[in-house]
Order: sequence, then structure tokens, then C-alpha cells
Amino acid sequence: MESVLLASSLLLGFVTMAQALLLALQTWEHRRYVRSGMATLKTRRKAVGHAVVFAPCKGADVRLEENLRALLRQDYHDYEVVFIVESADDPAC
Repeated sequence: MESVLLASSLLLGFVTMAQALLLALQTWEHRRYVRSGMATLKTRRKAVGHAVVFAPCKGADVRLEENLRALLRQDYHDYEVVFIVESADDPAC
């Protein structure tokens, strides 16, 4: 009985070590993959094309002005922001 218990413990230990090694290898490869992608992002040219951001506004939100200013400070050269309100009487106007 003790030999079966010892053999199963050794097998479990071996499987655990193998799994830990495979996890470490996969982590290393993922790190390499992400770093290579980051390097190519730096060398890519900036995105081109026109972008439109639709901003639905309704009611007087406490942080409405702050949120809308953040939309207008986008780091993109060719975009427009379209504000959508339910009616001209909406407090967001």
C-alpha cells in the first residue's frame, strides 16, 4: 500500500512540475509576443481616415461638461463629435 502511495505522490509531483514548466514557457512566449507587437506599434504610421464620435446627451449630468471636454480633446487629427439630444429643451443643450 505504501508503494502505491509513494508512486502516486511521485507521479503527482512530476505532473505538477511539468505543468509549472509549461506555464512558465507559455508566459515567456506571451511576453515575447506582446513586446514584439508593442515594437511594431511604435513604428506604424498614425491612423488615417475620418472618424465620427456620437455623443448622446440627456439631462443635466453632474460631470457632463467634463465628459464632453474630454471628447473634444481627442488625440486624433481628423474627427468630429456629433451631439445627440432628445429635444432642444433638454437641459444638456
